[in-house]
Amino acid sequence: KTYYQDKFKEYSKDMRKTWSTVRDVIGNKKHRENIPDFFKNNGDMITGSEEIAKGFNEFFTKIGPELASTIPQSSKHYSEYLGDKITNDFIFSHITPAILNEMVAKLKPKNSAGPDHISTKLLKRILPIIIIPLCHLFNLSLQTGFIPQQFKTAKVVPVYKSGSKHEFTNYRPISLLSSFSKLLEKIVARQICGFLYKNSILYGHQYGFRKGHSTSHPLIHFLSKIYTAINKPNSEFTLGIFLDLK
Repeated sequence: KTYYQDKFKEYSKDMRKTWSTVRDVIGNKKHRENIPDFFKNNGDMITGSEEIAKGFNEFFTKIGPELASTIPQSSKHYSEYLGDKITNDFIFSHITPAILNEMVAKLKPKNSAGPDHISTKLLKRILPIIIIPLCHLFNLSLQTGFIPQQFKTAKVVPVYKSGSKHEFTNYRPISLLSSFSKLLEKIVARQICGFLYKNSILYGHQYGFRKGHSTSHPLIHFLSKIYTAINKPNSEFTLGIFLDLK
């Protein structure tokens, strides 16, 4: 009892860890679902680890193009949605060991790893030994535009969502990338996003995947539209269209 009281006190400002402790107390910790030993696909029964892996691979690689092929062509050209052309050039800036240290500190210390078997937890521990050559290699990559093939290779793990566990469509893919790939990606994203923000390239109401934005912002924006419409001298209706691609 004392142990858990101390834990709840320690995690009082961390909601994620608090709920993790609650699940631990009631014996309801999250666990990875096992993959069934057979799947159904277009009336066929698929069994065996290799055949099931091939089935997942085929489903995950084809689902995007198949969904895209069902979307009708628009009469508008994408250029109609673009703002004024930006005349400033974007050039990657030089990476220093201090920047590398800062970016590695922001990586979550996870035990999961990509094809190279080096987790972010291990990367954090060995960074002081490899920081100089790693910094040199990253700078070469940004200067030449060359990305090692190992950085583009991911270990894909299917995670069950809902519905029948024997259908590929009820799983989503999780890609486990090389920790070095994640680190380079964070460095590139930081520099590109800095350029986008500085030149006001992004649409003002794009809330997803932006620093300082959350799901609360589109809700506030949506409610504001409703309140404005209702409070006009001649009240107006508000119509919302919500899309979710599976």
